[in-house]
Amino acid sequence: MEKAIEILLKSIKVSTENLQYIAEETTGTNGMLLNSVIETLKAQTLVIKTISCKLDAEKAKKNRALDFICGKGLANEFNNKK
Repeated sequence: MEKAIEILLKSIKVSTENLQYIAEETTGTNGMLLNSVIETLKAQTLVIKTISCKLDAEKAKKNRALDFICGKGLANEFNNKK
């Protein structure tokens, strides 16, 4: 997982924890609204983790392809074509 994504997830986690504390102290409509925001942030966290996994998989494919190309000595053919 990339460092930027880790920082984003950590930031969302801290925000969620802070909102959870506030929601526990808040009653009525505001408390329900805060709980809704918390659930949305948790869902966003899952989306970010899924996208991060897909990114890692695509990077791995790219790296395997580049390793193959370089291993076969084909890198010059790609660089010389215009």
